[in-house]
Amino acid sequence: MPESFQERRRNPRATVAGGHALQMPLSTTVQLVDISLGGALLSSPQGAEPGKLATLRTKLGGEPVQAQVEVCRVSPERVGELIQGRFRIGVRFVTLGEAARRTIQRFLRADES
Repeated sequence: MPESFQERRRNPRATVAGGHALQMPLSTTVQLVDISLGGALLSSPQGAEPGKLATLRTKLGGEPVQAQVEVCRVSPERVGELIQGRFRIGVRFVTLGEAARRTIQRFLRADES
């Protein structure tokens, strides 16, 4: 190393051999297309892998909703015959707390009116 190099690390590091996996949860903004008590349809500029789990956070009628979801299907979003560079992502609720369930029910009833 050149003499002018100054180590900035505060802790020693070691090179890691292969075979180690790292999961990095990523956040992306999606558009909520529709919702039911069973799941939701999302529109996203990024695709997703069926079977993957994610956390969906939104507000319905001004009330927060958070649920763990599983990606069930992914398809390119189309308008006519043109693909719009977005994806439709169908998710099902895996974990939906009682407060979130009530908020969704109120939202669905208000939408019927």
